[in-house]
Formats: sequence, structure tokens, C-alpha cells
Amino acid sequence: MIDFGAVIARLGPRAVRYQLEEHEKLDKKALAAVNGGSGEERAKAVRTWLNAYKVLMGFDEQARKAITEAVLQWMDARQTARLEELPAIVDAHFALARQCCEAIGGERNFTSLASKALWLRYP
Repeated sequence: MIDFGAVIARLGPRAVRYQLEEHEKLDKKALAAVNGGSGEERAKAVRTWLNAYKVLMGFDEQARKAITEAVLQWMDARQTARLEELPAIVDAHFALARQCCEAIGGERNFTSLASKALWLRYP
């Protein structure tokens, strides 16, 4: 019989460390893409990051590309903006979610995506 407690105790910390390291690599690539670069490699890094955080589930590849481009366009338009006050954060979240809706040409709840994408612009 397998002692799952022993397996988890032995392998659990290593698995958690591995997951954290993988997300840290993704975070660094996506942050670098947001803060510089251009073209498809930039969009690919951000799309990979959004996929890793499971906020593009349910969208086909065309919609994923459109959403990623909308996110990057929104971020690029706010290079110097800062979010220090709650009203500014709420407004930015709403505006980003609205831009994502416009990118796919329909209504969708982008609460999670906008929250995560805001972190990319304002880590």
C-alpha cells in the first residue's frame, strides 16, 4: 500500500519549489515584455503568462491573440501613469476589462484577467 502522507512529505516541498521557480521565470519574461520589446515575441511572452495564470481559458487562439494585443495596447498607453489611489485602481481595472471586451467584440467577465494583467503593469 502507498503511504501518500510520506510521498507528499518527501516530494511536496520540491514540487512547490519547482512551481514557484517556473512561475518566477514566466513572470520575469512577461514583465520584460511589458516594459520593452516589440512584435510577436513580446505578445507571445504575455500570452504565455496569461495562459499560465488560466485567464484565457475558453477562448480560441484568435481571441487569445486579440485579448493579448488589447492588454499590451492598454499598457503601452499608460507608460507614465501610476496607480496609488483606490479610485485610480478601480478605473484602470474597469478600462482594461472594457478594452478586452472590445477586442473580442462582446461582453465577458474579465475581472480575473484584468486583475492579473494590472500586476504586470504595476507589479
